[in-house]
Amino acid sequence: MRLSLVSAALGLIAACSLPALAQTTGHAGAGSHAVDSQTKVDAIAGAVFDNLVEVTDMHFHKGEYNHIVNLSRMIVGARPQNVEVYADAAWLLWSMNRDAEAVALNQQGAEANPHTYFMFDELGQYYTRKRDWPHAVEYYEKAAACSDCPDMTVHGLAHASITRIVLIVIELQEPSLFQHLLRPEF
Repeated sequence: MRLSLVSAALGLIAACSLPALAQTTGHAGAGSHAVDSQTKVDAIAGAVFDNLVEVTDMHFHKGEYNHIVNLSRMIVGARPQNVEVYADAAWLLWSMNRDAEAVALNQQGAEANPHTYFMFDELGQYYTRKRDWPHAVEYYEKAAACSDCPDMTVHGLAHASITRIVLIVIELQEPSLFQHLLRPEF
């Protein structure tokens, strides 16, 4: 596994240095040669980050969640559009009771991908599990505003909205019952 990380790092270093090497040696041609070099660099970098995703899977099967989170941060640094990597790392952070880091990571993913529902839905689900209905509604509404939003997310919004309204009514009518409903075991 260390060998694959080393080879991934060496591949990234080689990919990043190809254009500079071509320019300093005078082998960078105009037009298509420069495009070809950039295409090669992109392909090598893509292969490196695909390999890192595979490495995270190996760490998962060994229960090395901190390694996965760290590798995931590297991956989204290079490929911020990879929403699944944000979400997977956030779930692991939540499983390790590192909620603030998980929320921050998913918010980073939402900021990097504001035109897709995915990260907003992840945050809506998180706040639903925490029974923080105002925040759940806030993020589900953002998800529902995206053109790629699936019906399941709209159902999540409906559930969070109705629950929030019901709790407000109960709080106004029966404050003691409202306190009972907020208990974690309910």
